[in-house]
Amino acid sequence: MRATYASLVMLCAGCSIGPRAADHVLALSPAGVPVEIELATGVSKERPKVSGELLAVTDSGFWILVDHNPRWVPYVDIHHAAFGETGDGDFSGPRAPKQKTLEHLRLESRYPQGITPALLDQLIQSYRDSATRGNL
Repeated sequence: MRATYASLVMLCAGCSIGPRAADHVLALSPAGVPVEIELATGVSKERPKVSGELLAVTDSGFWILVDHNPRWVPYVDIHHAAFGETGDGDFSGPRAPKQKTLEHLRLESRYPQGITPALLDQLIQSYRDSATRGNL
């Protein structure tokens, strides 16, 4: 009887301990993690920056939604990239992040499975239509 009671107490405690979806901003919406990328071009003190939502991660760069436009940013163009409020996945370029970091960032992107050309066309058309209707 004691073993059953102890097991029940431990099972109930396990349900209330640990991370919760409500504590992780990415679990509350379909959007990917926010990203700010400092590009490798330009003078070192005034490097251009790109900010937006991480759409997808590939082996050679990121798809980012910048001002309602999907934009491709290859790793060779990145000086430094910062992700979300936690800083998980932050890295300095121009090389690709480590494989473990790439996998982590894929899970935090809007499309962890990647973006096909058809999906990219659909995204571009969708944002173009929204802008035409004045919904942006």
